[in-house]
Amino acid sequence: MFTPIQVNIGSGMASLLSQRLGRETDSPGKLQQAMSDVILTHTRLRQAVNDAAGSRNDFVRAMDLLTANLTTKAEIRD
Repeated sequence: MFTPIQVNIGSGMASLLSQRLGRETDSPGKLQQAMSDVILTHTRLRQAVNDAAGSRNDFVRAMDLLTANLTTKAEIRD
């Protein structure tokens, strides 16, 4: 009924960091801030994916309950 979704957000960290740290003239403070920004963004993305997965699970449980209720109603009427 549902297509599983797989999300891999672990391997792109180095790519994101290299995009933010591409300039040799950046100060150590800017480099640290860029690393912190990338780590924070990665954490927020991971949380959003986990929230979406939880919402999907809640939806599936609600659909299962609805199906069970409709089945029970049909059995009672028979």
